[in-house]
Amino acid sequence: FPPEMAATTASMQALYHLAATDTAALWRLDRTGRRGLDIAYDSLAACGMLADADAEKGADAVSRLRAVFSAALAHGLSSLPIHYLREVCLSTSLAASSADVEEGRLVDGAVVETWAREEATRAIKEVDSSALARSVAMADMRAAATTATKLVGAATVLDALAEAAANHPSKARAHSASASACRWAVAHVDALEAVKAGEWHRGTTTGGYATATGWRAAVDARRKRFAAAGQPRLFVDRLMQEAGVAATSTSYPPETIEDALRLWLRPANVEAVPPTRDAIAARRALMLYYLVDRASGESTSSDVATGVYGGASAAALTLVPNARECAWIHLCVLLDHAPPSSCPWSAHGALATAMALKGRNAEERAEVAACASTMHGASWEARDVLQGAPMAADSSDIL
Repeated sequence: FPPEMAATTASMQALYHLAATDTAALWRLDRTGRRGLDIAYDSLAACGMLADADAEKGADAVSRLRAVFSAALAHGLSSLPIHYLREVCLSTSLAASSADVEEGRLVDGAVVETWAREEATRAIKEVDSSALARSVAMADMRAAATTATKLVGAATVLDALAEAAANHPSKARAHSASASACRWAVAHVDALEAVKAGEWHRGTTTGGYATATGWRAAVDARRKRFAAAGQPRLFVDRLMQEAGVAATSTSYPPETIEDALRLWLRPANVEAVPPTRDAIAARRALMLYYLVDRASGESTSSDVATGVYGGASAAALTLVPNARECAWIHLCVLLDHAPPSSCPWSAHGALATAMALKGRNAEERAEVAACASTMHGASWEARDVLQGAPMAADSSDIL
């Protein structure tokens, strides 16, 4: 084999053996006086799969165990430290074969707890230095993505630790909070990667708006226009509510894309905003609204409408991978931007948008229809379709 292929094969074999390792064998001495973790450590070191720091400090057994766990985490094997925690540290049937102090430390759950907490803290700092500390354009996404893999695994291990600490509420909460911080950091990396892939960050800091102050003034003017027409709030305020973000005169828009990512994808209180799939999706949807609004600038109906019908573009789908949701968000921007009676509610536009929004519930369709009717003089086709009424017989020709 060529040297590079041989190295890859050796790495794969080392990972295979690590995944198949009996966790109890990691801490037990065999007949030759070696532990399973010594064999695993040497195998990983020979393949260059240990971090330099781990390779240098791996003299004692506990340091070697931590190094093996870190290598497993970096390669998607978070199951190893979890099984070790459950099958060794928490086992009531396993006992150390001697009164050896080092052996006692190896089977103590504190070794997994301390390692996981430090690994998570270090990985979050790595993400922050590679992604957060720079502009979107300069962010080192390769480094951030590699670290995000570790964070996914660290969060899983911390979940297991929280479960194991069920009888110690404060400790369990601390582990859960650390796991949430890891998952929000991963969500941030994913959203940042989508923004870069869609090239949303191109152009000036405020996109189509002259200044951040002008952008905020435009949003305030839209809120007043909605209030004057009897509409309770802008659609962006609805999206902010769905995302659990307070809708105030200063909370939208953030001045830069970097600020938006930090504010919405890295909540300060992770216990108050658990990183559930729905919460992350809602904040990515809000992020897409922000980006479309930023790109549209002071434009009104016709310019923004183009975005509505192209709402499922590749760029939008990198951030919100659901075509109907993308179309919905573009429609929200359109309704917020367009002044009364100027929204281009042609039968074609209304029906095309309504078809894209079939996934939204009837209450939201009715809300959009009411807004379109009150604010923009929507045609009867738009109102009926958005409210879920049967389409006209010739609607297929329109579409």
